[in-house]
Amino acid sequence: MGGVRVLPTRKPVVRLLVIVLLIVLLGLSSGERGGRGIGRVNASQAAILIVDHGFAKNITYAQNNGNVIPLNKTSSFTQNDQEVYSYLVASFYAVNFTWQWYNPDGQLYYNRTQEAQCTATPCTVTSNLNIGSYSPANTMFGSWTLTVLANGNQLYSASFTLTPIIIENDHWSLEILQSEPPRIHANLTVTIHPTNQSWTSYPLYLPNAANVTAYDTTTHNSLQVITQEDSDQNEYYVVDFSGPRGNGYSFVLNFDLTTGLNALSGWYGGQFALTWYESLYQRYEQYGNPVPETFNITLPKGAKFIDVVSTNIVPLAQTVTNQTSITFNSTYSNRPIQWTIIYQDPTYLNAHPNTQVPPFSQAVQIIIPYLPLTLGNVNLWAAVMSVFLLTASEVLSPLSTRSGFTILINRKPIRIAALLLVALFLVTTGYQLSATVPR
Repeated sequence: MGGVRVLPTRKPVVRLLVIVLLIVLLGLSSGERGGRGIGRVNASQAAILIVDHGFAKNITYAQNNGNVIPLNKTSSFTQNDQEVYSYLVASFYAVNFTWQWYNPDGQLYYNRTQEAQCTATPCTVTSNLNIGSYSPANTMFGSWTLTVLANGNQLYSASFTLTPIIIENDHWSLEILQSEPPRIHANLTVTIHPTNQSWTSYPLYLPNAANVTAYDTTTHNSLQVITQEDSDQNEYYVVDFSGPRGNGYSFVLNFDLTTGLNALSGWYGGQFALTWYESLYQRYEQYGNPVPETFNITLPKGAKFIDVVSTNIVPLAQTVTNQTSITFNSTYSNRPIQWTIIYQDPTYLNAHPNTQVPPFSQAVQIIIPYLPLTLGNVNLWAAVMSVFLLTASEVLSPLSTRSGFTILINRKPIRIAALLLVALFLVTTGYQLSATVPR
């Protein structure tokens, strides 16, 4: 019988090496390009091997090689953060990286290109977006998008969110006690949410307020209200809490509103407009933090709500009760806001039922004082005579007879008389109009 034949092992070994190589290549190509993992990107003949990328709140540097180390990795930021750092860990030789930051509206907010070289791979490259309190980005809330390019070709896109910090909620209540002369009482209920755990006082500009007082919502104890001036000598109020107050503390400011209510078409028309305005710096030393607000406006008894218009805000959840109570919500942010409520108030006419204003047709029958003439008689006579005299002054001078004799008449006295009659006509007409307009 023949001996056992031993097959050579060369081909299985080669096949095994090929299989291992294919597995490695498949693993590299299937790595996550936009997250953690390894991905290979060819960007204009620049080979880039991505190891990791993301966002962080801070960065530091390694002591041994100076490489960047991201700290506090996250994709969620608030307006209390100062920077958004984007980091990319990759292997490459020399690449021009472009970082394109798009705001929540999809508009390109910031663009930066940097040249980077990596001699000891992998290397970390970063770009940062300032979102501090004085940056316009601080109040661009929502989902931001970052697109990273390598030599003009897109590597990846990633998103992060920027959310607001609510430090207080305000509820305004304005009661119009009387339209003319205007009397308005108001109160402001403030609930605080301090980010530094406690507040000891609350400053606020109220340029149109008088008789300002304050009290604790829970205990109803009075709080001291201090009047101070800023560096520009603008007056503002400070409510003293008599100690540190934390999240959820609430107090009420009472005051009388001195301006803002105006008649639209004169008092007789009965239509009024109440205008409310909040400036950019109304809340002293507080800028950028949005403040949810609720407004409740009570109109005088018997008045009728007509409309509400606004600037830089949208009155949400608007509710009108019995035509005399209007409630709506809004948000005060980093822009001055203004709203106006228009209403009709027949209080004056109801309070003076015997007051009658003569129409224009009745005004012509008014007797002129000290003369046995009516206003209409004098008005008509003055109009006719002024036309007659002006015509006569033009026709009668010079006047030629059939015999050729020319009569010369001085027209100056006639014209003066005509002008005096015109003035009399205007005066009597104005008097008739004034008699029909209420005072």
